[in-house]
Amino acid sequence: MNSLLQQPAMQRIAGFVWMTLGLTAVVLGRAVKKPGFASNQDPGPQFFPILLGLGLALGGILLIVKSFLNSKSDSESSKEPLRNRVLLVFIGGFLVYLLSMPWIGFSLASCAFIFSMIRLQGSRWFVALPMAIGLVLGIQLLFGTLFHVQLPPGVLGLPI
Repeated sequence: MNSLLQQPAMQRIAGFVWMTLGLTAVVLGRAVKKPGFASNQDPGPQFFPILLGLGLALGGILLIVKSFLNSKSDSESSKEPLRNRVLLVFIGGFLVYLLSMPWIGFSLASCAFIFSMIRLQGSRWFVALPMAIGLVLGIQLLFGTLFHVQLPPGVLGLPI
């Protein structure tokens, strides 16, 4: 199964979305104030959002450039309606994810979203489920344990 992002028009859209999200993270990250107790060697709370934002923006720019380098073949045009439906399902799923996170919490919402998107790309459930759980646990360990960032627990109040 070919990936949705092999179509140049979809690459441009995805690239623009990633670039916009990245630049937004850079701008918002610059507005984060340093705590008064930070040392000069401490990069501060601005560092991580700005670094991630720059990475997203660079990835988006590369995706846009790649889309212009790829040429669209005649066989690709027959798959366009299917790809448009997949894109709409992804956007709808992302909106459901964002709206459900405050209610069911980060862990459940993220696990369900990641699992669904991996399945949407054609992977089997026994591949998608461990990947989704592993990604959520990794994010929880990185942000919850290492950076002490409180992720939304939801009404269930799940610890992870």
